[in-house]
Amino acid sequence: MYLLIDYVVICIYLMILFLVSSIVYLFLGGIPNFTELQAQLISTFTAVVPIILLFTFFDSRKGSPGKRKLNLKIIFNHHSYLNYLLRNIMKFLPWQIAHIGIIRGMYTDFDLLSQCFTYGSLILLVVMLYMGLITHNKRHLADYIVGSRVIQTHNH
Repeated sequence: MYLLIDYVVICIYLMILFLVSSIVYLFLGGIPNFTELQAQLISTFTAVVPIILLFTFFDSRKGSPGKRKLNLKIIFNHHSYLNYLLRNIMKFLPWQIAHIGIIRGMYTDFDLLSQCFTYGSLILLVVMLYMGLITHNKRHLADYIVGSRVIQTHNH
């Protein structure tokens, strides 16, 4: 359930990004032609990096909106801001890999490398979702890498 709430937060950010981008492109007279590298950088630094930083900020405080709503808290074996950042980089890695694959595919008519990125991101996403939703301890790949787990708190 908390994933759905956090997904809505991400969608709101992306809608704001779309509106701002549309206004900028309106003043520029349309969407410029970008190279593949430019498109990759724009995608990374306007969508993925801000979301990683936003959720790192949320998690380092009282948790993301979804975690707060369900009284969940991230705990670490070694507590540091860097661990929150690394966890979120790993958590959003499938999204970034998908961007790489899709954008590359748009410039290469979906060559083998773009397909590997795209399908690889989907495999990683499914593995992480399975680990986080189905396994008994609810830890996903990022939790194992940074030594974290999400626990239920008993706030009233």
